[in-house]
Amino acid sequence: MKIIKFKASNFEGLNGKDILVDEEFAALLMQMNAIAVKHGMWVVVTSSGRKDTNVSGAIVEPAKMSNHLVYHAIDCNVKN
Repeated sequence: MKIIKFKASNFEGLNGKDILVDEEFAALLMQMNAIAVKHGMWVVVTSSGRKDTNVSGAIVEPAKMSNHLVYHAIDCNVKN
């Protein structure tokens, strides 16, 4: 696994935070970016890969087997 800072034209990290993902997951996010571009939308990533289940302000207890822990998940909102 190689963790990278993901960047794409229609993606942004919430409050300027880096979007950290596994390099292999980035290809899927690029497909998502193409859809966002096509529809004039932005993907605002609120959470990406993380090292542990200590999540500040979590509404529910974070899963111990989460895809976030292997940098294969994002939480996001979409805006136009």
